[in-house]
Order: sequence, then C-alpha cells, then structure tokens
Amino acid sequence: MAMGKDRRDERILLRGGRVVDGTDSEAFEADVLIENGIITRVAPEGIDEVEGDPRIIDVTGMVVAPGFIDMHSHSDLALFRPEGVGIKLTQGITTELLGQDGLSVAPIVEEDHSEWRGKLSGLLGGEPSQWKWETVGEYFDAIDATSPELNVCYLLPHGPIRAAVVGTDNVPTTSDDRAEMGKIIARGMAEGAFGFSTGLIYQPCSFADRGELADLNRYVAEDDGFFVVHMRNESTRVLDSFAEMRYVSERSGCPLHVSHLKVAGLDNAPLWPDLLAAIDSARAEGLDVTFDQYPYAAGSTMLDALLPGWVHAGGLESAVARLRDSRSRAKIFEQLTTLDIIGDEENKYARGGPATVLISWVGSEANAWVTGRTLEYVADEMGKHPVEALMDLLAEERLAATMISFWGTEEDIVPAMQHPAGLACTDGIYGPHPHPRLAGSFPRILGEFVRERGVLTLPRAIHRMTQASARRLGLDDRGVVAEGKVADLVAFDPEEVESRASYEDPLLPPRGIEYVIVDGRVAVAEGVLTGERAGAVLRKTH
Repeated sequence: MAMGKDRRDERILLRGGRVVDGTDSEAFEADVLIENGIITRVAPEGIDEVEGDPRIIDVTGMVVAPGFIDMHSHSDLALFRPEGVGIKLTQGITTELLGQDGLSVAPIVEEDHSEWRGKLSGLLGGEPSQWKWETVGEYFDAIDATSPELNVCYLLPHGPIRAAVVGTDNVPTTSDDRAEMGKIIARGMAEGAFGFSTGLIYQPCSFADRGELADLNRYVAEDDGFFVVHMRNESTRVLDSFAEMRYVSERSGCPLHVSHLKVAGLDNAPLWPDLLAAIDSARAEGLDVTFDQYPYAAGSTMLDALLPGWVHAGGLESAVARLRDSRSRAKIFEQLTTLDIIGDEENKYARGGPATVLISWVGSEANAWVTGRTLEYVADEMGKHPVEALMDLLAEERLAATMISFWGTEEDIVPAMQHPAGLACTDGIYGPHPHPRLAGSFPRILGEFVRERGVLTLPRAIHRMTQASARRLGLDDRGVVAEGKVADLVAFDPEEVESRASYEDPLLPPRGIEYVIVDGRVAVAEGVLTGERAGAVLRKTH
C-alpha cells in the first residue's frame, strides 16, 4: 500500500475503448468512468449518462490499459528540471521507481553533498538549483513541492549509506558498521522507501561482500521491502553473480529483484538459458525473484564505469588524481588493454572495445563535441589511444560523463522478455544524446515485440508493465483497470503505437500513445503533454 496526494473533484468518461485490464486477461469492450481520481465504473454495457457533466473522451479503436510502471528509472534529479520528465509521460508511464543501482540523493548528510553532486549529476538528470535535503523524507517533500508530472517510488541507495558510515575507501565493514547502516535503512524505510538497491559495479557499493549485503537486507525485509541489484558481473561470470544474489536473498529473507537482466558480450550469449534456468530454480525453491528488462541490446551508464574499481577508492577527488598520475595511468592502461577480469571485476572496456562505446553526455561545454561520438572516434580525433583518451576525458570532466554501450543482439533478449519473472523498464538516463530507451521503451515493446514480431501477446505485455510491477512494489491500489483502483491509465492505438526514438535521433516522442491519465487528471491528450502535474511521491506504508 502507498500514500499519494489528495485528488481534486473531476469526472472523466473514456468511451468506446477496448480494455486490457492488466491481469493478463483478454481484451473487452467497455466504457471507463473516473471520479475524484478513482475508477468508479468499468462498464462493458456502456455508460450513457453520468451526473455532473463529465469530460467525455472518445477512445474508439484504442486500447485502455493501466498506466505503465517504469521499474528502473533515473529521474531522481530530472524531476526538478524546468522541462521535467514529460518524456516519460508521452510513452505512457505514470509511475517510476527511483533510487537505483545504489546511487541516489538521499539519505546524504550535508558534508557529503559536493561529493555526490559530482558523481550523480550525469546519471540522474542534472541537479536542482537548491539541494537542501538530507533525509529521505526531506527529499520526498522536495519532490512533492514541484508537483511532479507522474508518481514516483523510491529505493534506499547503498552507496551513500555505506559512505556515511565507513567512507568511500575499499574497506570491509564490521558488525557495528552494519548495525549503523541498518539504522539508516530502518529510518528510510519508515519514511516511505519501498526497498534497498545496490550497484555492484559502482563504488563504494562494489566494496561490499555478500555478507554485508545479507545483513543489510535483513533490515529491509523487516519492513516488507525488497532488494534491487545491478549484479557484480553481467557477462562471463553472470551465473556466479546471480548465485551471490541468491545467497543474499536466502540469508536475509528479502525478496530479490535483478536490474536490467542481461548477458553482455556476443561470446557470452550461450549463458542466457543457464541464467534463466537459475532464476527458475530459485523461484521453484520458494525464493521471491523477479527482474526488469529494457527492449534493447545496448546499455547506458556513467562513462567512468569503464575504469577499474580501485580507481574510485576514496571518492571523486582521489579518482581524478589517479587519472592524472602517471603511475596510476600506466596501471589503468595495462589492466584495460590486457585483462578480461580485473580482480573480481569484469573489464567492461574490453567487452566490446571503443567502437561499441558511444558518449552520450559530458558536463562541460568545452568537450561537448564528443557527445554522440564513439570513444574510438574521439580517440582518433585526439590522436591518442582510446584508453588514454578515456582517462583524459574523465579527468577533464571530473567523471561527469555518460555512455551508451552495445553488448548483444535483440534476438538474445527475447527469452527473458517472455519469462514470467520479467518486468519492464526504461533505465533511461537524461542528456543531450541519450539512449533511445529514455523516450521509447514501452512503445517499442508494444510496437516491435507485440504487434510486429509476436514475441508477447498484448495482454501479457500489459501485465508485465502494470499489474505485475505493481505487485512487486506492493501497490494494491493501482496497476489494474478495475473499480476502486487509482485512475492511472493510458489509451493507445494498437495499430500505430511505436517508438520513433533511435540511436541517431534519441529524443523523438513515440507514435500512438494518445491519452495518459495520472491520478485522474489528463496529462497527455492526443499525444501532446497538457501541462497537468498530478503526480506525487508514493510513500510505502508499513
């Protein structure tokens, strides 16, 4: 259950649509009446008269479905931008899950703000003009003060919590350290977080062992939350990484959700069946395991994720200093150009090489020319080896840069898309040349993988995007088109819906998403943003 904000008095009648209600049931013709933000009638026989002169929207020929839930979002700071997050609304998303990968903006004590501002600005869509919060509750209040366009849920991020207790060095945590982190987690859960996240390729999260993660997730389980993880390795050792997360879930009693499930690297594609079988085995033995997935074979994250993890020990200033130090640079160069595994870490630079890395954002105007260019191209222009160019660029930008990395084929992702544990996400990172998933993930599923390729039926795709995701979050008041549920809804043309965003032109809005309703207010009408801001922070109640 979650608490949102009060709704204003308004009646809307969606007339003539074909309802796909989110339950994986077949479509049926029905009118849908919304009153005061709640679905009050779903009428297959039609609704001829309603008291109070409702707004009538003709959705003949359209599918009416629950609003889509983005299970992996990076809008944590983008919500504060003047342009907001309308790019999510226009693809039918009405709720986002923030706080991903163990990297977000609360709880963070004031003395750590500058460190995390530099680290997170590219990942999370910039920064608000005034970042005054420290606690989760204060962050939620700051979002609500903006009257957000859509609803948001939040995960507690491992990185800032670990840093607050033991700093950003690569050090093991003691039982006392874990107890102190547990207090922070317990407070954040009490303030309305839905769970806890970590990103085990990002520092300082990567410095944690499985014992630390299991101990911390006991606090999450006590408050009926769930554990969300970017696994330690998503390529050659992906099976070992899932086994590690299975151990954490078993030992802590905390449900497990794997972020953006993938097997990266063309040579590693044969591991896909084994990974899905491992998930099936865990579920068959009673573990509550789910995952999310975006409908592309390329990812996007911070450019500094290509560096060995040890470079980041001690935080931002230490990392930049190492990128400028000749001995450290020589070590980085040697490791990235000769090793597949660096310690326990995947060498992500070696996975596909510089031709598969597209730079999507940098923080400075001076280096803006690299945006939308591959690392290979940038290195050629600079007259340097790609690793040298990478180190120089990251040092100049003080790590403030993001990338798109191509890791597989779309045929490989189909079995995971069909898996019963799979949910949908964008994992969208903002910027001038972002991954097209930011603008197009959900319409791409509906157009490419449902209508064109028949990978999923329409009811099954909608179920993954709505009710199944709502269940993972524990949102029993939305995710289904049914009487008494919150009126988060989308109406789209099933014959026209498609993503138009591409790697060359990633910000094009989709086609066919005609109406989006958030908490009973029309946020998108005839495919265009209305300016309505009816969203809220959803705080988990315990």
